[in-house]
Amino acid sequence: MRDKLQTFQEYYFPSVPPALHPEFEHFQQQVARRLSVLAAGLILLILPLFQLFETTSGHFSTTALYHQGQMRLPVVVLAMLVIMLRLLRPQGQWPRPAMLTLGFALICMVLGMLLYHLHWGTGYAMTLFSGLVMSLAVTSILATRGSRDLLIIYLIPGLFFIAGLALLEIPLRSEGLTLIVPLMTVVIGVILAENHYRGFVTMFLLTHHLKRSATTDPLTGLLNRRATQSILDLECARAKRHDLHFAVIMADLDRFKRVNDQYGHEVGDEVLRELAGRLSASVRKEDSVARWGGEEFLVLLREDRPELVMQVAEKIRQAVAGQSFATKAGPLSITISLGGACHTGEEPAEATISRADTALYQAKEAGRNQTMLAKPES
Repeated sequence: MRDKLQTFQEYYFPSVPPALHPEFEHFQQQVARRLSVLAAGLILLILPLFQLFETTSGHFSTTALYHQGQMRLPVVVLAMLVIMLRLLRPQGQWPRPAMLTLGFALICMVLGMLLYHLHWGTGYAMTLFSGLVMSLAVTSILATRGSRDLLIIYLIPGLFFIAGLALLEIPLRSEGLTLIVPLMTVVIGVILAENHYRGFVTMFLLTHHLKRSATTDPLTGLLNRRATQSILDLECARAKRHDLHFAVIMADLDRFKRVNDQYGHEVGDEVLRELAGRLSASVRKEDSVARWGGEEFLVLLREDRPELVMQVAEKIRQAVAGQSFATKAGPLSITISLGGACHTGEEPAEATISRADTALYQAKEAGRNQTMLAKPES
């Protein structure tokens, strides 16, 4: 029963784990950037067309046209500002505040124009009432954080509108209008916004899962070979451009085939998972550990001093050999051989890995449970 409830909650009420909050914040900024630019573009297209239509229709006085233009102008200016921010500061933190301000201003504009026409009895109120319902529905899409954003977009303009109705003593029912329809639209907007937000969460979690699956070894949770190759290529480019340095340590379990043959692959998988934890615990946060293939692992150090490379490699070797591995078959004594190589000059990553592999082979030849460091390339 508990599993079913958990599945129901994860499906209908997905949540982002705390560790992923910074990444989710960045994802929301990207979504808000696209939505704000889209909304700004539509506003710059539609509002001037409305103003032009009203000007040429002959149904409005010059004073009414002037007042309507004044109420539309702030929204148009905000939309132009959003487009400018997109061009001048494409990676800034402006998208969500700009989008909320745009939605807020749009609702204020429609409510202000509705009050104006209700007060003067121009007969245009019914059209604006329909526009209000549409605006309430559309702005709900701009609420990338669900109902929390709608409190900003809906609440304050709504309160001012109700206060304006009271001050101007406007009897809605005498105009054939009622607040029930907008209130129902607000409720629908909240539902849409919440559903929209959950859709963002689901999309983010799915994207994160797919990205992690593409770059992570499923057994050990370490980086896989494909992802590590990209990181190594990037390190080579950075080393060439900024005169930075790095080193590679190749590590291979000794006689691991015997473990699989004697105890089975399930026990072998236990050993590999435990080894991954010990490798990760033996390096710094800025370094990387990857499963290169089978029982072979790669450690990328953002350091090229030979003594430090040997120190880290020895730390790994002792972490593996110094304590038995707890498995279903009982405690097993496991050792590992390592070969290190410092990146030199402008050599490609493959050359550095090849030299580390050669040093690893030498460690195996020397009797296993050894650490060897490749000589600098001449």
